[in-house]
Amino acid sequence: FSGDLNWQDPSNGRSEDDPLLSPVLCTVDCGQRSHDMDVLSLWLVNTWRLFNLLRQYSGEKAEPEWTAGNTEKQNSHRLQSFDITPIREQLRLRVEECYQNLMKRAIEPILSPKI
Repeated sequence: FSGDLNWQDPSNGRSEDDPLLSPVLCTVDCGQRSHDMDVLSLWLVNTWRLFNLLRQYSGEKAEPEWTAGNTEKQNSHRLQSFDITPIREQLRLRVEECYQNLMKRAIEPILSPKI
């Protein structure tokens, strides 16, 4: 996935609705619909990791906390011509939704008998 982004990055004419990432977001949505707690946990962790990697390697002015530990080689891999802010926002929303679903499924069975 990240290799595809790096390969596509030099083409400056990409739109924000990148067809390269639409399948990724669709797959994340499908994974978050699982009824298995282990699968939900896995999707939450992996989506959160992808979100953080996009923050670390984004081309726009990234927050220093995400790039301070980068080596020169890592900084050379930062995306230069993509504005991935909308993509990160979509991933952030999916991470929050997955977390809420996971907590609901973990806590609701414990609290339901007591209510």
